[in-house]
Amino acid sequence: MAILFQNRAMPIEVALQLYTIRSETSKDFIGACERVKRFGCDNIELAGFGGMRAKDLAKALNGIGLRAIGSHVGIESVIESSNTIDDHLELGCKLITVPWLANERRATAEAWRATGQVLEEAAHKFRDAGIQLGYHNHSFEFEPVGEQAGWEILFDAAPSIDAQVDVYWAAKGSRDPSATIRSLPGRTPTIHAKDLAVDGGDIELGNGILDWESIKDACVANGVLFAIVEMDNPRLPPLESAEACVRFAKSLFSV
Repeated sequence: MAILFQNRAMPIEVALQLYTIRSETSKDFIGACERVKRFGCDNIELAGFGGMRAKDLAKALNGIGLRAIGSHVGIESVIESSNTIDDHLELGCKLITVPWLANERRATAEAWRATGQVLEEAAHKFRDAGIQLGYHNHSFEFEPVGEQAGWEILFDAAPSIDAQVDVYWAAKGSRDPSATIRSLPGRTPTIHAKDLAVDGGDIELGNGILDWESIKDACVANGVLFAIVEMDNPRLPPLESAEACVRFAKSLFSV
């Protein structure tokens, strides 16, 4: 896992996935990032560069005092790795995560295995450049494909990639989030922290039904470095939602 961060000490740090506030970043990317910094979040995970060049974005984030600790990047851009590597080195971003797979890359056990092999090959290129490659789950990864679930096939086929366990989507896939984190020893440098509401949707952290103390214990045991707050569908105005979630995550993980 994230050999690039192995010597970093606890506590677990908190970050915000900017997808949470996409309605705001789409209007004023830098202004929204400034708001994030003002409510006390120092780390972000990118979901695109807001239409900016990496060099300009790096300068802007540095001026705000925000650190891009991670980035969600589509698998095609990971395969065509040269520009992706250069851009993220410009940003000082050492964790790149593939957040989604089209159906053809996961329809069968063979497709899952082939996808894993593609990611394994890419992971070596990224690691040579000082960047760790990971994969972020939704719920479909836990559906059976033959004798195994796609999750197991993928990570068996790609031993060099890490898992970004989204605890909400793991629960939606009928997996215990804490057990899912523990299932890949040393391979979970980050999690996505979002809560599961009684109605089945996501809800601001601490207002749902997930067992956060158990999740925290699993994170500590497995060396998680960053708990990345994300809301797919904020129930509060997005920046208020992000602030509330960051506040809860800091109270849980940073002590």
